[in-house]
Amino acid sequence: MTLREEVDPGCVPNPAQVARLIAAVKALPGRGPHLYAFFGCVYYAAMRPAEMTAVSMRFTL
Repeated sequence: MTLREEVDPGCVPNPAQVARLIAAVKALPGRGPHLYAFFGCVYYAAMRPAEMTAVSMRFTL
């Protein structure tokens, strides 16, 4: 098996799909708000999940 360097555009959600996904996650009980922030940063700031684990409240406005 070889690693592919490119992303299949058909597998990437479009902006409208992402907005619906993030809104749905926010509505989840418990960790919903946390996951809302997580997925928002992953998508809109193009952060990798590993980078998100290093983010804390001291880095926010």
